[in-house]
Amino acid sequence: MSRELKERAASGRLEGMEAVAASISAWVSYEKRVKEAPEWPYTAGIIGRLAMSASVPGVAYLAKMLFRNVNLFIGP
Repeated sequence: MSRELKERAASGRLEGMEAVAASISAWVSYEKRVKEAPEWPYTAGIIGRLAMSASVPGVAYLAKMLFRNVNLFIGP
């Protein structure tokens, strides 16, 4: 497409140049989006939230056991 655009510009054939230019612009935009896309679909934020979600139940269970043991030593 780039070659065709250069050939048309050099030869003075201006008809249809807008369509060729629009096509090149679309391909450049597409290439830019592909290059900017992350290779790994998971970001650090997603992994951090997953780790937090996985660890919260265990921490809650340990806190429950700790407070139960503290109440045994303090008594009613």
